[in-house]
Amino acid sequence: MSKIPLLSISTGPLPRMLKRKYYDLEITLKIMNELMREDIVDGFEFQLLAEWNATQPPLDDPNGTRLGAWKSSSKYSVNQIALRLEEIALPIFSIHANRDIGKLLCSAEESEIEKGKSFCQQSMELAEQIEAKLCVFHIWDPLSQNFDIKFLQETLRDISRQFPALRASVENIPTSIPGCTPIHLLHGFKWITLDLRWAAMYNELYLFRNLLQKIINVHLRGEILNKFWVLPDAPFTFEEAINLMLNDWRYLDIYTLEPDGDLKLSNWQNLKTAIQALKK
Repeated sequence: MSKIPLLSISTGPLPRMLKRKYYDLEITLKIMNELMREDIVDGFEFQLLAEWNATQPPLDDPNGTRLGAWKSSSKYSVNQIALRLEEIALPIFSIHANRDIGKLLCSAEESEIEKGKSFCQQSMELAEQIEAKLCVFHIWDPLSQNFDIKFLQETLRDISRQFPALRASVENIPTSIPGCTPIHLLHGFKWITLDLRWAAMYNELYLFRNLLQKIINVHLRGEILNKFWVLPDAPFTFEEAINLMLNDWRYLDIYTLEPDGDLKLSNWQNLKTAIQALKK
């Protein structure tokens, strides 16, 4: 397998992999420091969690567990998070915006839509303050069967104009629109984050070759079993996907690891070994 040129990792799953609360900011920062100290990754995608927002609990809560997490979590303003990230001075390539943005922007309530726009703005401000390269958005509601995609395109375009040094990237999250898949919704957006798990769900990884000029971030979403990365129930393997993008597509921008689940049959050392194998 060819060498990945720029390897990032999502901060969201990191505390959970050590059996700690995923919303523990200080543990997250500690693990980030450890990964950089051992030269395991080149940088990070920092997830701006809804659990840290004091104004409302998370809306994206399919398992009904995030309300309790929100009640237990410490609360931070975007500026407080930016200051902590500036203090640790680690390379952060991307910010993953609050995952509730799509649900808010697709709401029938004007107040919810305005809140969604505000969350977009805050996420971009955080990315700008810490000098990240891009901001990743879940821009539509995956459960909604009817929304105005043109409105979402225009909203993101208008907010992006305020941040000319940043790229606002839309992830290929699932959709419930009948007869539609994520790739159909992405054509009108300037930049794309390609998530392997969602591409596998719809079996449309190979179709993204036609959108290659828009792709600026790839989420290598998978599980670690012992020392190996796997994509459960996918029509392609982890290695096949990476080889396709590196050798066929010649995609040489950011690759962002998103480990799923706990280290089931593995341990922290195996996590590091599995990551290092991707850099060889």
